[in-house]
Amino acid sequence: MWQDRDRIAVMFVLFACWHPARLTSAQWAALKQASDQWNDDVTRRIRSLRRRTRHLDWPEGYRALQQLELGSERVEAAWLAGRACPAPEGTLPADRQFRLERLFPWLPGTEIAELLNALGDS
Repeated sequence: MWQDRDRIAVMFVLFACWHPARLTSAQWAALKQASDQWNDDVTRRIRSLRRRTRHLDWPEGYRALQQLELGSERVEAAWLAGRACPAPEGTLPADRQFRLERLFPWLPGTEIAELLNALGDS
């Protein structure tokens, strides 16, 4: 829903949920900008192509594009993990609700809570 309606990169949201280190606003902004650029240049184009082939009688092509899209998201995840500073020893878990509300202030809190609930973060 968020990836289409709000153009939010799913992998960036998941990274924000699970990255244990506290990052500055500038660090988050730089990571988000790079994630958005990757999505604009690569992932969204693959997703668009995959969606256009959904109705063709070509299941192998559709599945191949699905795998390519997932691979693109894995590359983004690896890049984000490598680019962000590591968490110091003994870091406490992040307050995911607070972090997501700061990163995406336009999203309704109820939607953020639903996501976190679906991820098992009650």
